[in-house]
Amino acid sequence: RGFFASGSPKLQRRIAIPEHAHDAVEVLAAAGFEKADVIIGHSMGTAVAFETVLCYPEKVGVVIILNGFHGQVFHTSMQPLIRLPLFGDLLAAFVDLLVNNAKLAGAFVRFNLVFFGLVLPKYVRIFGGSKLLSEIQGPEYLSAFFQGYLGGLLSTDTNLKHWLRLFQELDAHSVYHLLPEISHPMLVVSGFWDGITPAMQSAEIVRRVPHAVHYCDPFSSHASILESPERVVGEIVAILQQVQET
Repeated sequence: RGFFASGSPKLQRRIAIPEHAHDAVEVLAAAGFEKADVIIGHSMGTAVAFETVLCYPEKVGVVIILNGFHGQVFHTSMQPLIRLPLFGDLLAAFVDLLVNNAKLAGAFVRFNLVFFGLVLPKYVRIFGGSKLLSEIQGPEYLSAFFQGYLGGLLSTDTNLKHWLRLFQELDAHSVYHLLPEISHPMLVVSGFWDGITPAMQSAEIVRRVPHAVHYCDPFSSHASILESPERVVGEIVAILQQVQET
C-alpha cells in the first residue's frame, strides 16, 4: 500500500501487515481463485505471507519464504549470530529520523545507490552470481536490479516515506509466537551472507514450524532467488513435487 500506483491510505495504521494480508486475499478472489496453491514471500513480503497463512489458512497451500524473518526486524537485522544490546533501538530511531526528514531519507537512499553500484560488481566477481541470468540479462544484472529498486523508491516522496514506514510496521509486527500453528508445507530459503535478514532467523522459523524445511544457500545474501536461482528454484521444485506426490 502506498507504493507507485497503489492508493495511499489516509491513516498510517492502514499500512500495517494485517492490512496487506487482507489485500492479498481480496486480490486472490478478484482474480477468480478460492485458494492459492503456493504463496511466496521475499524479505518484507515474508511478513505478509506469514500473516496471510495465519489469518486465512484455508486460502493457502504451500508456503515459500525467501530471505525472511519472523518479526521485530530492527532487533535482528544486521546481527547474524547474536543480538546486540540497544542496536534495535538505535536502528528504530534512525528510521524514525528518516521518516520525518525527506531530504535526509533521499540522501540516504542515493548513498546506497552509489554504494551498491560500487560493491555489487565486486561481489559478483567473488561469488559468481547466476550464469543463467548473466547470459540472459547481462553480467551487471544484479546491479541493474538494485539500481532499479532503489531508484523507484526515489521516484516520489510518497514511495520513499511509505517504504520507511513499512519498516516501522515490520518492527512492530511479530508472528514468532504463532509459528507452531502453521501446519502447511513450508520451504524457508536463506542466504549465508545475508546481513539484512540473517540466516539464523530462518533457522528459528524452521525450528518452530512443524512441516518446514530450510535451505541455506552458501553463495548468496539477501536476494538468493536472483543470486542463486539455479539452486533456489531447484529447492522450490523439489518441495512442490514432494507435496504433489503425497
